[in-house]
Amino acid sequence: MSESTTGFIAEGYARRLVPDVQLGGAHRVFFIVAGIGGLWWVLNGERPAPALLIASIACPLSVLYTVMTILVAKPGSEESADPIVPFLVIVLAFGFTVTAMLVPLLSEFDVALGRTSGGAD
Repeated sequence: MSESTTGFIAEGYARRLVPDVQLGGAHRVFFIVAGIGGLWWVLNGERPAPALLIASIACPLSVLYTVMTILVAKPGSEESADPIVPFLVIVLAFGFTVTAMLVPLLSEFDVALGRTSGGAD
């Protein structure tokens, strides 16, 4: 990139940063709360469960943690953390979510096939 193009990009970023700082981060909190609420609404549509509530809170927060840990600092430098920890946080949060969705579905599948009586002995 040429010197003038780099300056133009930096100047545009600085102009966007000023209103971002003036908001004081309230919009970030709004997006996290909206993400948690939206995921809760989608996951708990037909069958609300406490595990899905935990999953809907854990997934957006784990993504926020991962982005802040890896992308805010300079990746590959001393400022950045080891990427295995954010990876494990994402795997645990989304793995728990998949498990929380699969357990009720697989139990219904066993009842449909007649493997279990479904509690009606």
